[in-house]
Amino acid sequence: YDGLNLGSGLADINAACDGDQVFINLLIPSNEDLDSDKFSLKLGDASLADLDYDFPYTFVLDELGISVEGNTELPYIVEDQLTGSEIIVGLLFMPDCNREGCNDILDPNADLPTYGDRTYCSFIPDIVGYNKNWIKENMYYTSNTNGFDPLVDGRCWQDNEDNCSIMGRLYTWQAATGRRRGPLVNNWTGDVCPRGYHVATLAEWESLIDAAGGVGNYASLMSESTPWLEGSSANSSGMGIFPYGWYSTPGDNADVNGYSDFGDKVLFWTSSPALPLNADDPETDAYAIEFSEEFGVKVVKAVKEVGAYCKCIED
Repeated sequence: YDGLNLGSGLADINAACDGDQVFINLLIPSNEDLDSDKFSLKLGDASLADLDYDFPYTFVLDELGISVEGNTELPYIVEDQLTGSEIIVGLLFMPDCNREGCNDILDPNADLPTYGDRTYCSFIPDIVGYNKNWIKENMYYTSNTNGFDPLVDGRCWQDNEDNCSIMGRLYTWQAATGRRRGPLVNNWTGDVCPRGYHVATLAEWESLIDAAGGVGNYASLMSESTPWLEGSSANSSGMGIFPYGWYSTPGDNADVNGYSDFGDKVLFWTSSPALPLNADDPETDAYAIEFSEEFGVKVVKAVKEVGAYCKCIED
């Protein structure tokens, strides 16, 4: 957990790339409540002991005998070695250090400001006969760096900004598909995607799912870390979709703060509105794609005010 205050400083544990290698940076500050100068680390199946508080460590993942896929999460536990008490328990995001097959897309494109520069991976999913370029990551664009309006800029899971760079943003449909403007951009409207890309339409999502083998083979689009797909041949396409949940509106069945179903479901907006049966009625819904343990993958109509993630496809 990067930034956990333990009394004498901030704990720091993060993963980064050095070429195609993943290395772990670790610094655990001492705590006056613990009469100990050593701690241990359990990282996935690996265990390290006799580590010193207040000392910066760097470990190469391969040298620890750990092999993980990029854009997944690795569980870890930091324990005080004297008392055995757990100091930190969390999930460490593993970056994708092998970007073979990726065309790096920089967002922003010179004149489009964003919250933190980000190079996205544009790639063609590994599906026989399929040739459309998608951006692998969930979008986390926002036009604002000083305070956020969730209806305009989207939300980070559990209101934690650190989650946005890992999971993407939860946007309302209007925020996902509506105006995107910056101080150097005049009268240009688009969506949360980099230029040359757009939020996938319902038809484009359906084409991807059909090419992957239809709803019965949706696992090929999902991350190997998806809880209910352990042991399956998930993610053969390379899409790596993980069930990061969604944000519900008041009145829905929801977890704390409206954030729901992490590990059980994920919702992606399409750019396709759901037209009302009566042409005179207001247009309140849009189509979304739901991946879940209960239903696999299906098309749903969602109220435009709920929060969902976005995937981008090339124009």
